[in-house]
Amino acid sequence: MPREINIGDKVAIMVKVGRRIEDRVTLHIWTANQPYSTIDPKAKPGDKIRLEARSYTLTRSCAA
Repeated sequence: MPREINIGDKVAIMVKVGRRIEDRVTLHIWTANQPYSTIDPKAKPGDKIRLEARSYTLTRSCAA
């Protein structure tokens, strides 16, 4: 069972690399409905990338 996330905690998600546009690659994030991209000259379509960051805001969602 996942534990609660607090401000300052280190969090990570896995993303899949989509297509390449010059030095940028598109990122497919399963839980996001927005397009994302990053600069990564070594990434190829189909690669998986781990994104890590510190939590700086919390959002609570309500189940319907």
